Amino acid sequence: MKLMSLNIDIYDSGTKEFVIELESLSKRNVGVLCHLCNAYTLSIALLDKNFSRILRRSSYNLPDGRPISFVINPRKNIQIRGFKLLKEVLANNYLGSQKNLFYGSTQETISGVESFVKLYFRETLNSHFLAAPHINPNDFDYSSFAKYLCDENIKILWLGLGTPKQ
Repeated sequence: MKLMSLNIDIYDSGTKEFVIELESLSKRNVGVLCHLCNAYTLSIALLDKNFSRILRRSSYNLPDGRPISFVINPRKNIQIRGFKLLKEVLANNYLGSQKNLFYGSTQETISGVESFVKLYFRETLNSHFLAAPHINPNDFDYSSFAKYLCDENIKILWLGLGTPKQ
């Protein structure tokens, strides 16, 4: 479904359907860019044309929260919450066996994510867990980060983890 005022497509099926789609694309080595979009995310997109452009170019914008779910389909409660998506992806036999990088938030949050993942999803022990540096985005070394992703053969990048709460 397209949110008309932003010209942004929002995925209109549930978490399980999305994970099945993601698995199919991953098996064909199709790169996918996904964003969890809640009302706050979309309000930023209304004010920031660059951010709005990023969302329009995404493979998937997932409805995160009741207000977005209601706009998509008032009769259904189609929400894809971050934690539920994380659990479904890691529980998927194919996706869960891929190398994941959990990146972002604070060291405390990343440590909590790592403890949870290692406790409940032992097959993801080859995953990486990194807290993002708290620096100006213009000072971030994107080339080195891209090289790290390639060198480590990261297949799924979980970016943000805990935002905008951080």
